[in-house]
This record gives sequence, structure tokens and C-alpha cells, in this order.
Amino acid sequence: IQYRLRPADNQAYAAAGALIWRPSAGGCVDVLLGRSVRSMQPRRHGTWTLLGGKRNKEETDAAGTAARELQEETLGLLDARLVRAALTLESSVCWMPDGAYAVHVAQADSAFAPVSRLETGEMLQLQRALPGTKASSELPRLASKEARQVLANNEGRLLLSALMRTLYRRLPEAHDLVRAMGGAQKWAQRAGLVVTTVADASRPAVVMLPPHERKQPWLEEDVQPGLEVDALLWIPWRTLSRPAVAHSFSYDSRRAYRAPFDVRNHGKVTVHPLLAAILSRHTGKLLRKHIEHQA
Repeated sequence: IQYRLRPADNQAYAAAGALIWRPSAGGCVDVLLGRSVRSMQPRRHGTWTLLGGKRNKEETDAAGTAARELQEETLGLLDARLVRAALTLESSVCWMPDGAYAVHVAQADSAFAPVSRLETGEMLQLQRALPGTKASSELPRLASKEARQVLANNEGRLLLSALMRTLYRRLPEAHDLVRAMGGAQKWAQRAGLVVTTVADASRPAVVMLPPHERKQPWLEEDVQPGLEVDALLWIPWRTLSRPAVAHSFSYDSRRAYRAPFDVRNHGKVTVHPLLAAILSRHTGKLLRKHIEHQA
């Protein structure tokens, strides 16, 4: 674990994420995990893991990738700019050479306030508003339904700007929803729509353009689900790291995480294989020492 990612690793990383922790009652520590719902392997559906994902081609540093992933996977509850600043200034980095994965380890500060209000073991469904906010739990579904209706009335395709104008006219409260998710394109992707591009039209009224001219945002329906994480949960760190304590820190010891374990106020939790691999190897021992020392 390093306080800064080595320059060579920061150039070569393939993915980045964050293990966010906070002090809890009785001198304990909680960590923030997300429930995976989008995977090529069915056995991984419903498992819990740290927030993060693959690097985009234009990204140049792991903290930026991790911050973007946290904003996307929390549906805009966390602001990528604030999270990136927190990860850059306050976090340490655990480097996983096998997958070129950079895991930022950071204490939850003001950048994570929207999710810090959750109690330990209290699951936040991302389709719903945070406790104490005024946003409607039906708003994401209504906005998606309205958008699909607008698309259906326009042969399944429409300029993104035209779609948003129509959506805001029909559903004014969608303004806040789209803003919270990081803008129109990110909201559209999370709503299960595909964003493609078309060339600049000389006449704004022209909507259908030949494929070789497509360079502006368009939308069409997508059969793939938009969510990768559908819930958040603060889990006691000691509970999460306990299986590896009783085993050797070898690759095979991740088998200790295959069985669900209990989290107070929540019930059974199953760990995602990626997180199990991190915790069961030597990195798990390093993370425990680091977090307990910081706390």
C-alpha cells in the first residue's frame, strides 16, 4: 500500500476503484460496498464488492477513473470532482498487479456525505431517494418510461437534446434527476438507452442522417440493463475481513468467502469474487493493518 501510485503503474493501470471506510460505534470501522447486478457470470449477481471499474481510453490517472466509477455506480449521489479531490489528497493506494487494478483506500469525508448518513447494515436501493430527501422513488422509472414513449413516437431515434427538451416539458422534475446522475448522456445510459453519435446537421430539424455522418448524441433502445450496482451498504470491516484471518493468505483461501455471512441490521451477504481475491491474498492483511492503523 502506497500513499501515491507509482508513475509506471498510473500509466499501465487497467481499472480502478475505491474502498471507502468510516469510524463506527464502539471503535469499529465500516466499509462501503455495492451490490453487483451486471455480470457475465450469473453466480456473481447479488454479490457485494467495492465500487470501481475499467479505465476509459481518454483517462490518464487512476484517481480520476475511480471517481468517475463512484459517481456512475451511485447514480450521481457522489460527485466525481469532489471524490477525485478526496482520493488524490487523502487516500492511499493498494496496487493489484495481476489485473493492473488500483484500489484507493480513503476515509469518508464531506465528499461522501450523501451516503454517510446510512446506518451500518442499512441497504440503500439506488432506485430510491436517500433517507430524508424529497426526491420521489418513482421518478427514475417515470423518466425512463417517458423517454421511451418519446422515442417510440420518433421511430426509435431522436437527437439527445430534442429528447431532453421533450422529457423536461412532460416531466419537469426530471431536471434534478438528470443533473444528479451527471448529465443527459449518463442518465440515458443508466436508463437502459444507447447513446451513439451523428454528424452536425446544417438544419436542426433534420433528425435522420446517414450512418457515416453520425457524430452527435442519439438515443435508441438497448437490451442490456443500465445498472451495474443497484444498492449500497456499509459493512463492518471486522466482519468482512474475518474469513481470511483464519486462513493462510493464499489465492485458495478466497474459498472462505463463498459462503454468505451475517451483517447486523441486514442479514446474509455474499462477497464478490474480486473482493474475495483482494481480501484473501496478502493484500487483505495489508488492508487490515492499514485501515486499523488509520482508524
